[in-house]
Amino acid sequence: VAFTGDTFIRGKILDSQGRVFAEDRPVTRVSVIPANITDPVVVYPELARVLDMDQAEIERRVNASPSASWEVALKDMPAEEEINLLNSFNGLNGVAVRAATQRFYPYANAAVHLVGYVTLATAEDMNANESIVEGQLVGRSGVEYGANDVLTGKPGGILSAVECTTRAKRAEIATAAGQPPADVILTVDAEFQVEVDKALATSVQEIDGPDGQKITVGERSAAVILDPETGAVLAMVSHPNFDPNGYITQNFSPEDEA
Repeated sequence: VAFTGDTFIRGKILDSQGRVFAEDRPVTRVSVIPANITDPVVVYPELARVLDMDQAEIERRVNASPSASWEVALKDMPAEEEINLLNSFNGLNGVAVRAATQRFYPYANAAVHLVGYVTLATAEDMNANESIVEGQLVGRSGVEYGANDVLTGKPGGILSAVECTTRAKRAEIATAAGQPPADVILTVDAEFQVEVDKALATSVQEIDGPDGQKITVGERSAAVILDPETGAVLAMVSHPNFDPNGYITQNFSPEDEA
């Protein structure tokens, strides 16, 4: 028996004018299935070379679940690289190359504490919630976390009887209709959010400390702007911040890593 789930694009997070705070974009995802790797001496160096990754990091991710029969994502590459990647990894057991989606945050640092961020579902996520499937993005903070169920929807799918060895479909047992994801529209104005973020950034300054040495003030700050008539949030900014795209690309700037 096998279940083939629907794949949904995660809903967008939009500002009050329809500008995009967060959306999915197509990528090519390279993963490994640890249980299927038969020649790690060949597989690991080739993955490191093609993906421009540290081999030790690849081995660390595999060794975290060495017997896993599911895909462990390594890196998302440009969508147009799919054919080249399939050719590069052809014949390497345990390597999977698939079309996928990647979350993108156009306003980056300026809205991170408001919008939040996502990461790929972990084994712990899937064990805790049976509706979460391999490769799904899960909200970890902000609106991405608070509205995760709305943004994710509920995938449907097909339950089938399959051959034990070939996994070929023999018969369809049942189908389940899913609930498509929805966009979330905020009262926040993205351009105003950026201006408030800039205002906090320019408030950072050096002053003379009690002992005559220079000290930096204003690095930790926050601002929430409300509409006085409706109470709607127009901007919500906090410093220090970071670029949430780093959680998706696994490529944080030195400032964000610090």
